[in-house]
Amino acid sequence: MDRIFKYNKINIGGSLVYTDANGNFLIENDAGEIIFNSSSKAWKPNRFLNLACWYDASDIASITESSNVVSQINDKSGNGFHLNVITAGKNGPKTGIQTLNGLNVLSWDSVDQILENDSFSFDQNSEPLYLSAIFRCDQDNAQDFIIAGTENTASGQRMGLRRIPTNDSLQILGGSGTGSNIAMGSGSDTAPEGQDILLIVKFNSTNSYISINGDIKAQGDIGTNSFSSLNIGGNESESSNMNGYITELILSRGDFKAAETEGYLAHKWGLTANLPNNHIYKYNRP
Repeated sequence: MDRIFKYNKINIGGSLVYTDANGNFLIENDAGEIIFNSSSKAWKPNRFLNLACWYDASDIASITESSNVVSQINDKSGNGFHLNVITAGKNGPKTGIQTLNGLNVLSWDSVDQILENDSFSFDQNSEPLYLSAIFRCDQDNAQDFIIAGTENTASGQRMGLRRIPTNDSLQILGGSGTGSNIAMGSGSDTAPEGQDILLIVKFNSTNSYISINGDIKAQGDIGTNSFSSLNIGGNESESSNMNGYITELILSRGDFKAAETEGYLAHKWGLTANLPNNHIYKYNRP
């Protein structure tokens, strides 16, 4: 904390982190959490995160579809990493079929669905990459790949995130190009089928973590492999597709605001009940 601010006769202790031409401002505490917003504008990822890419199913204008089948969803970060269907014989997920909290979601309900971008790359060994998302896997007792970051299926060459059916957990499947995979799991019964999951994953070699519904479930090593592409809803070979839906998926780098991102997603998608009672944004939007 570096000073005391007075706003409408109220003293607020913290650090000033944002001002605009209209005099609106934000104050954060020593933990880097935003504790006061003088503006009525809602917290949004493109205002306060260093975005790599951002996909939002509730933004219908960002989706290209035909007969409810998605052919493209635009990257709202402005970086141009739009998701398409590239692989022959595959289709995109569906739009306009399901909703969460009254908002459109992207639905996966068959084995041939995938969204891809082969231009995306990121060296998670040198700089953290944060994945923030809400998803739900329907009950089919099968593994569900949420994201894959390479097109290489060889052991030791992978970097992705999947749901494991045998113990209802999430697992980062990584490696360091050594011929064997490096896996880090969230623990049994942390990601059951049939439940909405608010997820944050930090991809950063030995400093990685998996957070589910505002609670860090695992920390450790995932290897040094870089992201060289994006597959959403399937694995490196565009198979092992998820069965369920994704509402919003954000990839960001650099200075990350975990609590604010969780609060933004939870309030927008109606999942505040998923957050711990002591979460700073359990009852109020960031």
